[in-house]
Amino acid sequence: MWSHYGRFYRYEKILVVTSTSTLNFKSNPVTLLMGMSGVAMLAAHWNIPVFGWVSNDHALADRSIYSTLVRVLGPLNQFSFTMFFVNILFRWRRFAMIYDTDEAYRSVNDAISLFLTEKNNTVTSQHSVSPSMPDGEVENIFLQVRKYARVIVFSVPWMTMRKYMLVAHKLGMTDGDFAFICINGDVYTSTTLYRDVLSNAGWMRNDTNDDDARIAFESVIHVIMATSNWDVFATFTDYVSKAEKLQSPMWELPPGNDTMDAYAPFVYDATVLWAFLVNKTLKDGGDPRNGSRIFQEARGVESVGVTGRLVMDLNCDRLSNVWFLDMQPDGRYADFVRIANTLRGGFLETFNYFQVMNASIDVWWRNGKVGGKNAPPDTPPCGFEGEYCLESTVQNHPDYTDTIVGAAAGSSFVFILALGVQISLRRYRRRRQLEGMLWQVKFEEIDFVTAILSGSVRASFRNLARRRSSGTKKVGKSRTSPNLHDCQDGQDSPRTTHHFELMELKHQNITAFVGACVDPGRILLLWEYCPKGSLQDIIWNQNIKLDQLFKFALCQDVSKGLEYIHKSAVNYHGNLKSSNCVVDSRWTCKLTDFGVPRLRAMDKASIPFEENVDKELWTAPELLRAERGADFQKSDIYSLGIILKEVFTRSAAYSDYGVITSQGTHGTRINFPAFIKVDWTEIHL
Repeated sequence: MWSHYGRFYRYEKILVVTSTSTLNFKSNPVTLLMGMSGVAMLAAHWNIPVFGWVSNDHALADRSIYSTLVRVLGPLNQFSFTMFFVNILFRWRRFAMIYDTDEAYRSVNDAISLFLTEKNNTVTSQHSVSPSMPDGEVENIFLQVRKYARVIVFSVPWMTMRKYMLVAHKLGMTDGDFAFICINGDVYTSTTLYRDVLSNAGWMRNDTNDDDARIAFESVIHVIMATSNWDVFATFTDYVSKAEKLQSPMWELPPGNDTMDAYAPFVYDATVLWAFLVNKTLKDGGDPRNGSRIFQEARGVESVGVTGRLVMDLNCDRLSNVWFLDMQPDGRYADFVRIANTLRGGFLETFNYFQVMNASIDVWWRNGKVGGKNAPPDTPPCGFEGEYCLESTVQNHPDYTDTIVGAAAGSSFVFILALGVQISLRRYRRRRQLEGMLWQVKFEEIDFVTAILSGSVRASFRNLARRRSSGTKKVGKSRTSPNLHDCQDGQDSPRTTHHFELMELKHQNITAFVGACVDPGRILLLWEYCPKGSLQDIIWNQNIKLDQLFKFALCQDVSKGLEYIHKSAVNYHGNLKSSNCVVDSRWTCKLTDFGVPRLRAMDKASIPFEENVDKELWTAPELLRAERGADFQKSDIYSLGIILKEVFTRSAAYSDYGVITSQGTHGTRINFPAFIKVDWTEIHL
């Protein structure tokens, strides 16, 4: 055999044949390559046998790319076949899936989910988790899962199961009604197997949660890839120690550590399998360097190695053997079923069919129950929503229909009576408040101090002076001031109610309504005083520096105030403009001068259009045209847009469009250029 070996290296104390793309095949022929996916691709190109021992990635199954690859470690997707035995052992056909975000565990989850779906099992949901995920998020996942599943399959590292099971225990899911299966493709040395898996290390951490964790793990089954038993591994370790001292010109051992990892037995089995196939090929007169020939010889091979029963399928992938582990009464995990796979199907190594069907396997459940027949069902007896017990409930219980109807009728009567009393009391109290006329202010009680007022506020008082004048005001033509009889109603009028609604409005971005004066010829609305003046004053005052953040804050205040008004009983502003946005001492912008649409309409009608034209720049076109059915809230949004433009440009409304202010607001139709389509000229401004 030595004449057929190429170059040998020691890897983790195991004989490994390796190669690089720089080898000169003529002077140094290579018989075998071992390595990663890149090596397997080169081997396929050169038609050289390549054996993998850490090659369980599902992508390596593509033999159109890796045509000479023989894998001694079974691919992760083969774990899906374990669910076939889960169906037999426990009669479960409904599952929820939870998997770790690491790609290896996701691959196992995907393979299991696909297998269950193809075999007409039900997968209710799938969720990803990680060891760093907060317990609150894990709890939310369990709350979703338990709605429609009682058997939960985990594809996560074994030593992280405790975190998830403690959350399940907290939610009361470990009392025997739920079952949990942990399946992964992790590979263990005999040392780590007996320390972390075939022990109590999965749930015990010597902390205050150990008692809860032990109870929780009574419902957990652990499925692992079969490994060598302790005696075989000890013999193998002794063999490796002797081989390390071997002296030969064809034996080269690079320096390294003396710790043998979990994959070392797979390397050994791969080498021995290759040697067996080389001998068979030579005996038949074939070329052992022919990768395709070795691949064909490996198909269907059955043997026993350090890693257990070795069976290659027709794709030259090893069929994985698995163990089912369960926690015993002493708290340690032990196998209760060992499954060996063959080309003719899997079989139970330690149990016969009669034992399986009669559930005499030693699997322990919560509260001391033993055997597969005592496994919790995958569906509650009455279903997840009680759908299976509706008929039996009707048959086995007396008819309480009359009692229920009577109780419901009595409760409804009491409720309606209480509701009527409550509504009556509220109306009575409201009427008393309205009768108190808390909003009404006499003109003599108002103290006018204009010396310190800002420009926009002084303008309001000039308007007041105009309205207080008796007789008429000459602005091109004569008009009369509003008659008190036209705007004064009884105490229960809608206007009175509206004033009361204004007083009830409370928000940081609207001014408080103080009251109203409805004396003849002296109709005034009184609002909260804001010393910084109006938003228009601030915009036009170049001595006040406004950065973008400040502008945004002012606009946000206006938007919040308008939103509150739209959601209130007032429903819309109706007079929104920058001069009606005032700023208090804390630079909070508030909306003012809203509501009372009837008084506002009368006031507007009493002022000539020519005098009021500049105040209409914020008014939506449909309101200027007095269209029926106009949406006042949408009109407020139109006004808001103009205010936003004023704030961010610090300029007057339509300052960039003089033609609009000079012609459009005076009712003059704007002449559009000839190239604009005729349809557009029909737009009213």
